[in-house]
Amino acid sequence: KYSDVFVKGFMIDTLDSKMIEIDERDISNKSVEAYLPRLAAHSTISKKMKHLWKMSHLSEYDNSCRKLICQHIHKLLLPYYPECKIEMFGSSVNGFGTRGCDLDLMFSPCPDFQYEDIKDDLVLPSLNAIKKSPALQANIKYMGRKKQLRFILRVLRSHPKEINSAIFVNARCPIIKFVAIFNGYKVPCDMSFHHRLALYNTKLLHFLGTIDPRVQPLMITLRFWAKCLNYIGCGHLSSYCFTLLVIFFLQNIENPILPSVDLLMKDAESVIEEGWEVGFTCDPSKFPPSKNKKNLDELLKEFFNFYWNFNFYELIICIRTGKVQRIKNFICSDDETHKRFRVRDICAQDPFDLTYNVGGSASLKGLTLFKPSLYFAYQILCKNLQDDETDTPFQLLFKKAFYKTTFDRNMPFTHMDTEQYLYMFPDYKTLAPLGDAIPVHLWYEFIPDTILNILKYIFFFDAEVIDKNLCDEPPETESKFIRKPSLLMRIQCAVDVMIWNYRNANKDDDLDEFYDNDFKNPVLRRENALSHFFLKSFPALHSPEPIFWFNCNIYKSPYPQCPYILITFNPSESSRQAFSALKALRRKIPVFLKDMYEDSNLFKHPFYE
Repeated sequence: KYSDVFVKGFMIDTLDSKMIEIDERDISNKSVEAYLPRLAAHSTISKKMKHLWKMSHLSEYDNSCRKLICQHIHKLLLPYYPECKIEMFGSSVNGFGTRGCDLDLMFSPCPDFQYEDIKDDLVLPSLNAIKKSPALQANIKYMGRKKQLRFILRVLRSHPKEINSAIFVNARCPIIKFVAIFNGYKVPCDMSFHHRLALYNTKLLHFLGTIDPRVQPLMITLRFWAKCLNYIGCGHLSSYCFTLLVIFFLQNIENPILPSVDLLMKDAESVIEEGWEVGFTCDPSKFPPSKNKKNLDELLKEFFNFYWNFNFYELIICIRTGKVQRIKNFICSDDETHKRFRVRDICAQDPFDLTYNVGGSASLKGLTLFKPSLYFAYQILCKNLQDDETDTPFQLLFKKAFYKTTFDRNMPFTHMDTEQYLYMFPDYKTLAPLGDAIPVHLWYEFIPDTILNILKYIFFFDAEVIDKNLCDEPPETESKFIRKPSLLMRIQCAVDVMIWNYRNANKDDDLDEFYDNDFKNPVLRRENALSHFFLKSFPALHSPEPIFWFNCNIYKSPYPQCPYILITFNPSESSRQAFSALKALRRKIPVFLKDMYEDSNLFKHPFYE
């Protein structure tokens, strides 16, 4: 039966015969800081985690409002799509949602919609044109998904009292982002187009969250931690990817708490969706309780240590098998599924679409900050890192300022302008095929000497090494748990040639007379010849006196779990020429380094032959 609910002037049909009461409670997206004071009464971290989950998870009221919003948006679209269907997925229904989390919606134009029915030549119509022409209305469900989403965007924008800030986001899976308003209940929404695998992903996560009572409190706590430190979001991990990381951890600890997806699929009825097998059992009786009896605080600590030591450069997270997969095997494989899998800085395979890397949006710089944060969090829970202003380790775990202070105290670049430093990372596509024999130490030796050659023979700076240290022992620091980057090389440069201003000039001229065969690396030989050509063509680029001086300091990561090289530039003065030169160095050095070690013999391996 249907009942009518009147909310701010519009009517919603609900499938519940009982009237749902709408109150004026604060349903804003609360951060973890809003909950922490109310956790002080609980003596253990496990109790704090359980109470945090109870306070923050979506209530019956939240779920009712979200269902009503979904039904109302469906009603707004019915005049244009009489057979359309809107379904909720994601955090709102998988059991891991918190108050204020996004409402993920999936739109299907008709029950039997197939992508094969799309007609690319159909024109995106206006709302008025649809109202005047029934023939146009019959065709809109056959437009491409981007056109249909843009049309839906027009429909939503025509209801400004209920829908705010509606925009179209052109991504791998294009979506409409908007804010739905429901009697004071505001919720950010993401609407995608007929992506039915997402429904099965949601169903899978919901089932995994119910297998063991520790899963949801652990997941909520860790997601709060990642959001608090901005590791979930643009340029970092998606919420879905981070959720897979937690599930994979629970599959790989001693006495696993969660089964692999393959085990769930065993003997289950086959279901094919979008060409992928998605059938799995949701019967918890088929899985005996885990022998793992660890408390939530122990699992929380283990999570941070697990991923601090996880080799993202070499391994793929796969909850389908519940085991790591090697990037080397994917790159070298003849399997079409493996070939289509896009290797990125973090690799996490979707449990159903095996070609999709859900970690593809994460950046190496984000990973470089993410890894030490895992280490800091582990040391906080071990009570090795403390803060005088914070009462408990659990509170300190979410104190973003503490992580920043720890970075600032131990990283020499944090107080510099962005023009004065840059990161370099091992190229995972080069290193991953080498498997267990990844020669990171060779990379650490190669980079400083190559930078010296770039400064001397490409930019023609008067460069001199004034300090060099290739010792693997970490330097002494204030804390045995926090290490500073180790200095590899310090180069002092006198700049008397402004060659950097002309590096993008025309390269079609004959450079044969400038080639120096003493340079073994072809990239260095070519770029050196090009610089000689420019200097001969523009003699005024050479100054009789140094224009300015700067130090180039090259550091290596103190942590083998997180390899990187940090290059800092310290000019003797702040001038227009210095700013221009350092900007060019930050832009050009990574390009030259990449080309030069790809052309060197440093990483030669049978895989490449």
